[in-house]
Amino acid sequence: MFWSGQIAVKSDEEVAEIISGYEADPDAWIAGAGVRLDDWTSMLARQWLANQPASTIKAQAKAVVAATGRVDYLEGIRGLMASDMPVYLIAGAFGAGMGHARLG
Repeated sequence: MFWSGQIAVKSDEEVAEIISGYEADPDAWIAGAGVRLDDWTSMLARQWLANQPASTIKAQAKAVVAATGRVDYLEGIRGLMASDMPVYLIAGAFGAGMGHARLG
């Protein structure tokens, strides 16, 4: 199960505990997610964790599960991939160890 699916079903207290663990060592968290650690990604990890409370992260996880759990979700992805529109994968389960892209 993806991270969002795991977070979406946890209690608010469990999510807060998970996020607190990430906040205790942001570098370990971001590196553990498969992102190459450098000054920029270390700063991003800290900013992301400080940006929103655990309740918002849980709400976002629930929204991801709701959107990706729809019957037509994969159809939409297939249509997008078959189109001429460029698609850039930023991060995910299959991106571990592939470094990172800088946006800007």
